[in-house]
Amino acid sequence: TGANPTSTVGTTVALPNCWLRLVRTGNLVSSALSPDGSTWTTLGTATVPIAANATIGFFSTSGSNTTVATDVWAPVLVVP
Repeated sequence: TGANPTSTVGTTVALPNCWLRLVRTGNLVSSALSPDGSTWTTLGTATVPIAANATIGFFSTSGSNTTVATDVWAPVLVVP
């Protein structure tokens, strides 16, 4: 609530095989990208006020108003 985090990162990966890792430590969220789940490239960090009982969700976009996006999210691991 009340947060407005934004980020633009010019990182290229070979889709559809990429991994995204988000790690939350208190109000600090860091992100990293990997082509194989082993070698990670840090994308950035942001300080975001997050409630202790926050929920998570996924979204995708095709980036076009006339094209529907289709994604497969697997595997998904959430560690409390």
